[in-house]
Amino acid sequence: MRAPGRLAYVCADAGIPPDGAKGASVHFRELGRALVREGYDVQAVTRRPPTGAWNDFPLRAVGGGGRGVPDPLVRELAELTDQRGLAEALTECGPVQAVYERYSLWGLSGLRHARALGVPFFLEVNAPLWEEAERYRALALGAPARAVARELFRRASRVLVVSAPLRDRIIAEGAEPDRVIVFPNGVAPAFLEDTAPADVPTALRGRFILTFVGSLKPWHGIEMLLDAVLALPTSLNVGLWVVGDGPEAPRVDEAARLHPDRVVRTASVPHEQVPSVLRASDATVAPYTSSSPTYFCPLKVVEAFAAGVPLLASAVPAVQRLDLRGLTLGTFQPGSRSSFRCALERLLADPTAARASADHNRSVARGRFTWDQRARELGALLEDGAPLSTVGAA
Repeated sequence: MRAPGRLAYVCADAGIPPDGAKGASVHFRELGRALVREGYDVQAVTRRPPTGAWNDFPLRAVGGGGRGVPDPLVRELAELTDQRGLAEALTECGPVQAVYERYSLWGLSGLRHARALGVPFFLEVNAPLWEEAERYRALALGAPARAVARELFRRASRVLVVSAPLRDRIIAEGAEPDRVIVFPNGVAPAFLEDTAPADVPTALRGRFILTFVGSLKPWHGIEMLLDAVLALPTSLNVGLWVVGDGPEAPRVDEAARLHPDRVVRTASVPHEQVPSVLRASDATVAPYTSSSPTYFCPLKVVEAFAAGVPLLASAVPAVQRLDLRGLTLGTFQPGSRSSFRCALERLLADPTAARASADHNRSVARGRFTWDQRARELGALLEDGAPLSTVGAA
């Protein structure tokens, strides 16, 4: 077996700080750390610099790319054409065994660099970004963005996607099926350690504490969750602790103002502290709405398994299509307060059994959902020596 070598690790998305708290940042950072633990010399190239001290692995942040430009067309043209800094930083990485890039709308430098060196190019895809940009933001150059994506999908040695539905989407965009591999999210080592629980909010002490941890986006289901918890009879003695920030924060804050003994929101915490928050809870909830994407990999669910905390999750496709063999969770219909209440009452009826199931989930997650496992799987693909695709090559 060939010894681990040097990898160029690229994130050309200027919206992803490598040391940030959102899921994309966590994914980038934790996979890089796991590759280092596997013995790889990881040389990272990013658009966005770290917001603080960075000691994980060598990182070159090149800036540029139109970040902050309000006009969508001007911004997208800058991102499409401003590839020089990325190319120069990749050259500074020196000889590499492979180039591994997180897919971004206009990121072509990694593929070009891999072709110049004649080494494999691995593309990690977390979402159909051209579609998300059109749906949630302004995208002036929709057709060129999709064309860039198709070029990357067709030329990559391997395309690693976070879910089976996303694999289907990428194949439909022209990727060769045998080159597309499901590569789901993992969990950081901190979720597998016996960290001390965090201090729970004073107002909720003595209650059954249900937590929501994460960004407060509309499709994360916080509106239904608030309504459902506040509709519960006081005899159930349930309190809701929301840890996070985002567009739905004012809604949570208003509920906390009106019901201070039942709802508390605290700001986002560093990702390393999330296991302690989860372990301070009696259960956690992932109430995704029916409008949530079908193709994402629900990090909240995976992290709850690894932390050993009872979990309630809406039965959306992204949850149902996880590898749930041997795992137990309470599910409810998305958007349904009555279905949520039934799932919660089943958990409350036998908390000892719920805890035992959560402990079992944690042992299963140790062998299935870690970034170290993802790094080993990537190492096996690198050992396989997949060549660059010649599909469509001039």
